[in-house]
Amino acid sequence: MSAASDGDILGAHFSRFLVPRIVTDRLGNDTATLLLKVSASQDVVRNAAESLARSMGLVIHSEPDVVVTKVGTGLFGLNPAVLRLRFAEDAGTTTIEVSATAKEGLIKQHGGHQATEDFAKRFLHLTPKEWGV
Repeated sequence: MSAASDGDILGAHFSRFLVPRIVTDRLGNDTATLLLKVSASQDVVRNAAESLARSMGLVIHSEPDVVVTKVGTGLFGLNPAVLRLRFAEDAGTTTIEVSATAKEGLIKQHGGHQATEDFAKRFLHLTPKEWGV
């Protein structure tokens, strides 16, 4: 596999990287959601995403179309957040809905937003070896 095709597998297939939608409820939970679209099969995308989620924190729940992980956000990663990855495939393109929720205290650290952005940045920079190709 040439270097050009490696790059095609990684960055070129992300058709769009949406700005996260952030919601803070009246209990102070900060939830952020964004979508990543990848031109690859759901199995390949899910395996790469789940291995990345495992490296970021503790995988709480894993099903064929959903992975839930507890990750650390904020200063020194001490603010826990729940990161949920939901996968949907349509005509060879897999959409990952990345959402995270974190309880916010007096000092708002926007843990949900941090967790979704951190996952998306790491996912966009996976190497072919990490993709399993």
